[in-house]
Amino acid sequence: MFCRDDWDRVATRYEAWWAGRGDIFAVTARRSGSPPPVDFSRVDPLEKFFNPKYRIARVEDQIAHTYYGGDAFARAFVNLGPGIVAAYLGSPVRAAQTTVWFDRCLESWDDRALTFDPDNQWWRRTVGMTEALCRIAGGRFCVSFTDLGGVYDILASLRGTEGLLTDMADVPDAVERAADRVTEVWLRCYDELCRVITRFQSGTASWDGTWSPGRMYCPQSDVSAMIGPADFRKHDVPRLRCICAAMDHVVYHLDGPDAVRHLDALMEIPQIDAVQWVQGAGNGPTRDWLPLLTRIQDGGKGVQCHCGPEEIDILLRELRPEGRCIVCAASDEDQARRLEESAGTSR
Repeated sequence: MFCRDDWDRVATRYEAWWAGRGDIFAVTARRSGSPPPVDFSRVDPLEKFFNPKYRIARVEDQIAHTYYGGDAFARAFVNLGPGIVAAYLGSPVRAAQTTVWFDRCLESWDDRALTFDPDNQWWRRTVGMTEALCRIAGGRFCVSFTDLGGVYDILASLRGTEGLLTDMADVPDAVERAADRVTEVWLRCYDELCRVITRFQSGTASWDGTWSPGRMYCPQSDVSAMIGPADFRKHDVPRLRCICAAMDHVVYHLDGPDAVRHLDALMEIPQIDAVQWVQGAGNGPTRDWLPLLTRIQDGGKGVQCHCGPEEIDILLRELRPEGRCIVCAASDEDQARRLEESAGTSR
C-alpha cells in the first residue's frame, strides 16, 4: 500500500502522531541510477497542470524512482495552484511552468453573488484530475486533495489583495458576508472531493503530505501576514474554526515570520492538531526556529517541519518526540537510510 510493504505499521504511527503520542520521520530520495525526472517544459503550462495525462506521467515517474524511508509514503498531490476555489468563483486562470495564478475579477462585493457553478470548467477539471489519479492508483499511491486555499486568500484573488485589505477596513460587513459564502463553497468542494477520494483509498491526505485515517486538511492564510492579531481573530478565526470543525484532523500551515503574531489565536483552536512551520526563503534554516517549534509543542500542539539532512540530529535532540513530525529530502538513497537509522525508523 502506497509503496510500503509495512503500511499497517506506518498507518499506526500516523494515528499515534495525530493523538500526540508518537512521532513521524519521513525521508525520501531519488533512487540511484534513476533517469532525470520527466520534463514537460515545452508543454503549454495550463495543459501541464490540468491535463491528467501529464500529471499521471509525473506520478508514475515519481513512484518508480523514489525511495520512501522512515514514515514516508507515495502520494500524488493534485497540484492545480494554491487557492483554486477562486477559479470556481470566477477568477481568470493563468499558469507558468511552476505555478498557477488566479486573477482579480471583482470590482466590489456587490458586483455579483459569489455563486458556485458545478459546471465551472475548473471545478470539473479538478474533479476529473482527482478521479483519474484515484482510478490508476490501485493502492500504489495516495491521492491528496488539491490546494483549495485559505478563505481570505481566495477573497484576495477575487478582489485583489489591495482591494481586500482596503475593504476589510472600509466595508468589513460586506467582506464578512463574502467570507461566509466562500467558506460554504469551500466546504462543499471539500465534501465532493472527499467522496471521490474515499471511494478508492483508505484515509485522506492534504498537500502538506500527512496521512489521516479520516478527513484531514492543511488550512492556511497568506493574507494573515498583512493584518494584525485583532483582524485575524475577527476575520480569519471564525472561518478557520468552521473548516476545522468539519475535519477529523488538521495541520495548520504557518507561513513565515509575519504570521507568527497569530500563533496564540491558532493555539486556542482545539481542532488544530499540529502546526506546520515554513520559515520561507531568507529566514534561516529550520534549526534557527527551535524556540518557536518548542513553543508550539509546549502549547499542546504537534509540530511539522521540513529541513535539510544536516539539521536532523539537532531537531531529533531538541524537540520532544510526542507530536513531532520531521520531513526531509535526502541527496541519495544511502543518505536516506542513514537518516532513518538516526531517527530510529529503519525497517
